[in-house]
This record gives sequence, structure tokens and C-alpha cells, in this order.
Amino acid sequence: MKRFFRNKSGQGGTEYMLVIGVILVAIVAASYAFVPSFRNGTNEVAHDVSTILSGHQIAGMGVGPNGSNIASPNGNGANGGNGANGTPGTNGNGANGGNGANGSGANGSGANGSGGTGSPSNKGTYSDTTSTLGGLITTTKTAENGGTGGDGNKNAIPQGSIKTSNDDVASTAATADSDLQKQPVCGPAILAALSGRKLDKEFMKELREGGYLTKVKVDTKVMGMTVSSTTTEDGVMTTTQIADYLRNERGWDATGKSGGTDQDIQDALKSGQKVIVRYDQSSDGKGNNGHFGVVKWINVDPNNKHGGWVLVDSSAGTVYMPLDKFNDRWKATGNDIITGNPPKNNGYNDWWSAWF
Repeated sequence: MKRFFRNKSGQGGTEYMLVIGVILVAIVAASYAFVPSFRNGTNEVAHDVSTILSGHQIAGMGVGPNGSNIASPNGNGANGGNGANGTPGTNGNGANGGNGANGSGANGSGANGSGGTGSPSNKGTYSDTTSTLGGLITTTKTAENGGTGGDGNKNAIPQGSIKTSNDDVASTAATADSDLQKQPVCGPAILAALSGRKLDKEFMKELREGGYLTKVKVDTKVMGMTVSSTTTEDGVMTTTQIADYLRNERGWDATGKSGGTDQDIQDALKSGQKVIVRYDQSSDGKGNNGHFGVVKWINVDPNNKHGGWVLVDSSAGTVYMPLDKFNDRWKATGNDIITGNPPKNNGYNDWWSAWF
């Protein structure tokens, strides 16, 4: 009896067969359910392959028959990549992109990629830091978008330069409202002088409301910890903003760019255009303090040890600079230049056209 009632464990052969049978039924059922999808997918692939072989095209791009050099008709090459960004400068245009690879089909050629867009140089961006209480409190101003406006050290003119009597821009800055004389207004001083305006709060308000002043971030720190962060528009401008103001508000035919040369200055002055440049006014001349000035005269002389001379009128004064020293400082901030003519007989005040 003990043997008859002995406990049994594990599965018998019949049970194993039953489990296997259930699995097989499930597989067959699943196959039956999905066969139409498999069949449709196979049919679509077959149709695509047939179309490619008969038309010699994939997505409209020509391909020759496999293993031959015969080109298919009407094949189009792939588009070229985008061109590299242009030389920084107002209205700069990038170079065209390279040609796309030719399609295998006849006459297949890729289109040129679009040119990149140039941008003004960000060298010489306005930045100023002041401190009080032995450096415990510091205030740092930093312009956005490569804004320029600092007079830097007004006495930091290149070695060998000669200061002369104030011309139009220098005089406009010297007679500005007293509070404005403490602000970075080299750009507004030029625009006020060229417009026959006084550099005062009203003129600055017009520039601000017209969107011609660059925002400057002001951070105040106490013992290295930032306690306030604000923005202001106190006179800093970009090359683009100066050119835009002359075009939009004064009706000038003005253009701006970076990468200017002495020849650009000579050609513009020879044709009667006004010339505005952005150069470095920092003590070390390394491009840390961009500054706008009007070039009144240039003399390129290969026999001169400095290569010639240039006369620049700005809010920091009117100065004859050795040409090589000027070029070093101009290059340090990207060789930005604006050239243009004031309007004539079009309803604008054009009395300044006789200036310079």
C-alpha cells in the first residue's frame, strides 16, 4: 500500500507533449493572423525593387543599371552643402556651398549650397569694471552683440601720434551734456556731429527709442557675490546700428563691413564719401576697448617709416596717427568700416554735405 500511494513529482511524457502542442497551436495561430501583413510587406518590397530596376531611379535620383556605367535618364544630383559663413561684417555674404555630387543619371548635377551670412566683428566689445571700498564692491558693464562705445584712455594714443585742435566730432563730444561726457558715447557723438545735432538727452532718447543703442549688462558684486544684475542703454553701439541710423533716419547711402583696408579708406575719401572706422583705444592696443572715429584724411607713403599718416576725429579728440600704429589698432578690433554719402535734395537737412 505504501508503494501504491507513494508521492510522485515531476511531469510525465503526456504532459510534456500537451505543453508543446499548446505552443505549436499558438505559433500557428499567430502566423495565421500576421501572414497577410507579411505578405503585403513582401509585395511592397517586390514592387519597389521592380520600379527601381525598370525606371533606374530612387526617390527621383537617377541610378544606372547595376554593374554598368550607363547613366539613367534625367538623374538629378544631390544638393550641395551650405556655404561657410562670410567674413564678419555688416551685410557680409558667405561663400557659395560646394556642388552636390552628380547623379548617375544624364545631366544630373547638384545645386550650389546657399552662402552663409556675415556678422559684425565682436572684437573690442565694450566692457568696464569699477570698484569701491578697496575692491569689496565691483560693478562690471558688458555690452551685448559686440557693442562698442568706450573712450578708453583718452591719452592712450599710439606712440608718435600728434593731437590737433578738436574737429567736428571731438567738439560735439566736448560740448555734450556733462553727464553724457562720462558715458560711452563715441558712436552717438559721430551721429550727432554728422546730423548737426547737439549730443544731449533728447538725442540719446531718439537713439534709444529707435533701437540704435546696444544693451549693456550691469552686474554688481559684493565680495565676489552678485547682488544685482540689470541692463542699460547708455550710448554703446555696434557698426550695424551706426550704418542703420544713417540709412534709416538720415537718408544716407551707407554700407558697413569688417575686414576693411587702407585702400577702402582711400577710395571712399577720393569719391567724397564719409568714412567711419572702429579701432582700439585701450592702453595696450590689443583690441580690448573698441572706439568709433571718423577718418578725415589718409596719406599712404611707402617711403615713410610708418607707411604714412591718418587723421582721425572722435569723441576722444582729433589725432594724426602713424599709419602703421593705426592699422595695428584697427586690425585689433576687426577692421570695421562704414562708408557713405549724405542725401542731397531729398527733403533731409543736407547742409553737412559740405563738411570734411
